[in-house]
Amino acid sequence: MKEKTREQLEQELKNLRQQVASLKASEARWRQTEKALIRNLEERLVTEETLRQRNRELTLLHRVGQTFTATLDLDQVFAVILEEVRSLLEVVACSLWLIDPETEELICRQVTDPQSKIVNGWRLAPGQGIAGWVAQHGESVLVGDTHTDERHFKGVDRQTGLLLRSILTVPLWVKQEVIGVLQVVDEKINRFNETDLRLLEPLAASAAIAIENARLYKQVESYAVEMAQRVAERTQELSTAYEQLKELDKLKSRFVTDISHELRTPVTNIKLYLHLLQKKPHKSERYLVVINEQTERLMNLVEVITDLSRLDLDETKVKFTAVNLNDIARQVIAAHRSRAEASDLELIFDPAQPAPSVRADPNQLIRVIANLMDNAVNYTPSGQIRVSTHINKEQGQACIEVQDTGMGIDAEDLPYIFDRFYRGRGVGSSTIPGNGLGLSIAKTIIDLHKGEITVESQVNKGSTFTVCLPLAKT
Repeated sequence: MKEKTREQLEQELKNLRQQVASLKASEARWRQTEKALIRNLEERLVTEETLRQRNRELTLLHRVGQTFTATLDLDQVFAVILEEVRSLLEVVACSLWLIDPETEELICRQVTDPQSKIVNGWRLAPGQGIAGWVAQHGESVLVGDTHTDERHFKGVDRQTGLLLRSILTVPLWVKQEVIGVLQVVDEKINRFNETDLRLLEPLAASAAIAIENARLYKQVESYAVEMAQRVAERTQELSTAYEQLKELDKLKSRFVTDISHELRTPVTNIKLYLHLLQKKPHKSERYLVVINEQTERLMNLVEVITDLSRLDLDETKVKFTAVNLNDIARQVIAAHRSRAEASDLELIFDPAQPAPSVRADPNQLIRVIANLMDNAVNYTPSGQIRVSTHINKEQGQACIEVQDTGMGIDAEDLPYIFDRFYRGRGVGSSTIPGNGLGLSIAKTIIDLHKGEITVESQVNKGSTFTVCLPLAKT
């Protein structure tokens, strides 16, 4: 084998060195390519993770938006918001707080954590805790470690037993006004980042709109229920008023009939006895007595009708003065004693001592008590009529009672006993005189005196009418 020359060896060594250099250059290029590929792969992985995260966020917002659209129930809206947030961020707890418009306190309306029964319904003073600060300033807050933030309300830790370290809180804005806050918490330090904040803020915006819509719906629903109730009540009132008008129309018709009969009777008697007076003048004394009685009866009827007209036109003039109630009672009792004795009724007066003095118009008061006495005599076939007076210092009143042992008033008639033209279902068809106006006029007079008139009655046992008037100032 021929030995290579020095030149040949040197050339081969040179060629080898060139090959080694070429291989090193290739290796460097491959390494650069590998780094570029790795960097590209890492970027793609980050991009894919970002896309996946963004996709989760958009999916969450879409799902929450659909849920918000599907319901207007406020409690359900609260529950949906917190469950979605807790599921996405995988945190220990999250809560939703709303501002009380009256006290400006923050009230925990919904919470998802092991101690929800303790926290739910809590009230924070304005500005208290991180939630209070966010509600006051309208800015989101991300706290990596609560031990380094003085705004943290440590009462939460003591009450719940949770050692909260990370807190993320965002305000709930509606029409440029903060209505509350959405808060997520965890026991790990630096649990939340800007990505979580970017997710929570649009969710809070959607939640605020959903809460406001639910509130408005609740207000509208409440208003609709209230209006329906008012309409039902008003309809019932109108129906009752219509029935009362129909009854009043019947009563007026019957009143006209009764008045016509009452007027016709004395007029007929007067005409009859005038005719007899012409035929038998020697009996004039007897006939004139009857004519005088019928004339008085006719005048009384006309006076009642006139009083009714005056009351309707509010033309009744009341002249108030200090009146001795016992004296008025004695005067009326004396005027009715003969009628009571003629009917074999015992008439008893039990006056209060000292005599009560009331603020009243004496003439009007006499008319009221006289009306009660007339009724007592007319509706008491046998027994007694007791008139008594007494003072009610607590109410600043003096009262007079007219109690009888007569027919009594049916319980169904009592609510209407002071209505005009009303005489009671059984009395209206009886022969007992009356026109259904006396008690109505009496009540109107007592109302003008700022007093009250009441009745208690039992059928076949009797009735007690009580008139109470303000005491006269001494």
